[in-house]
Amino acid sequence: MPSSGTQELTLQQAFDLAVSRHNAGDLAEAENLYRQILAIDPDQPKAHFNLGLVLKGLGRPTDAAESYRAALALDPEYSEALSNLGNVLVDTGEPEEAVACYRKAIVLSPDFAEAHNNLGKALMDLGEYDEAGDHYDQALALRPGYDNAEYNRSLLLLLQGDFIKGWAGYQKRLVTGSPLALPDRGWPQPIWDGSDINGKTILLYEEQGIGDSIQFIRFAKTLSDAGAKVVVEIQPDLKTLLATAPGIDEVFSPPEPVPDFDVRAPLMSLPCLLGTGLDTIPADVPYLSNAGDAFVLPEPGQVNIGLVWAGNPEHRNDRNRSIDVACFNPVLEVPDTRFYGLQVGAAADNPTGAGLGDAITNLGPDLVNFRVTAAAIEALDLVISVDTSVAHLAGALGKPVWLLLPNVPDFRWMLERTDSPWYPSMRIFRQSAPGDWDSVMEDVAARLKIGPENF
Repeated sequence: MPSSGTQELTLQQAFDLAVSRHNAGDLAEAENLYRQILAIDPDQPKAHFNLGLVLKGLGRPTDAAESYRAALALDPEYSEALSNLGNVLVDTGEPEEAVACYRKAIVLSPDFAEAHNNLGKALMDLGEYDEAGDHYDQALALRPGYDNAEYNRSLLLLLQGDFIKGWAGYQKRLVTGSPLALPDRGWPQPIWDGSDINGKTILLYEEQGIGDSIQFIRFAKTLSDAGAKVVVEIQPDLKTLLATAPGIDEVFSPPEPVPDFDVRAPLMSLPCLLGTGLDTIPADVPYLSNAGDAFVLPEPGQVNIGLVWAGNPEHRNDRNRSIDVACFNPVLEVPDTRFYGLQVGAAADNPTGAGLGDAITNLGPDLVNFRVTAAAIEALDLVISVDTSVAHLAGALGKPVWLLLPNVPDFRWMLERTDSPWYPSMRIFRQSAPGDWDSVMEDVAARLKIGPENF
């Protein structure tokens, strides 16, 4: 019988203790207790289900899926297990199988709002946007005010270019309990509500990735033009670069002291608070600069192009948005052109591993922060990048940048467009089918051969 210390426990007591430890965040002990219970009585679907929850929380999706499948083997009509199995399958890049799980869960439990919401997410991953919207609507009809469904629907609305409704729903990411909710910083000053800002000091602070900070820092000038003093808390690698953005009075990074301020706002809330529509995006580009820093390219050619093939490996969609550097082979054959890797981190060495070390000069070791990267970009004629921070940086600098997007893009790039209202110097190349980078690269190579006048 499972025990805690010297006290012998019944199975029910052990189950209750496991739930308690799970709720307290002690996932390792909760896993241990559930496994002890199942070793004695493996025919408990709820214990398998709860173990799946714990394993997912521990970052072990394959093990979690195994537990959910064990629960379903004992109870094939366990709709919650079907929905949670679908969630794990989405996380591991199997949206088609996830969709089947959600559909079955809805057949078993038609009023299952979470399954409708989860099905909407999986359908978006498959590019089935209209049906995804239908299921978000059903989730919200079943549960009015369902924050997670409103947030997910906002991503669809933004993707479709409905900015006013989309940004409003996007605020739901900040609701307590949301995966994107920001930690309590203990600041007593209120979050700005969009009211008159003249004469006040506003603190803007980063909340997600480097690229998001670069994209949304443009709104500092809008606030400054409205009479605000703007102070910005930003990632350390961006501090010196973002100090060049217009409208900013002071930039700092933790653990530096926080300046005095009256109101605050996370950067990605500014489009909503400022009522930004598709036609009112501040696109006064460039709005960043390298502040006069010079970067000398080794052995420059007639045309010099920077390449980026990999984003943050921790990103949810990295498997789709990052590419094998060998995919650039057709591009590397363009004559009279020198190619430079703007990649940092482990991926910077990928060309050498792929036998392309002579074709792509690795600038990674020199790119110690984003201001240096900005100087390197300024020395180039063009940047070709997957969806990552360097693409945002090139766009913010006003440098010609060609963005390579998967079949299902991030919401900010919308659908079908070959341009971006965020960055006038950007051209977008999109997959026509999931995983089809070959046709994208053939298109890129063909356009490069026209010459720099086509950049």
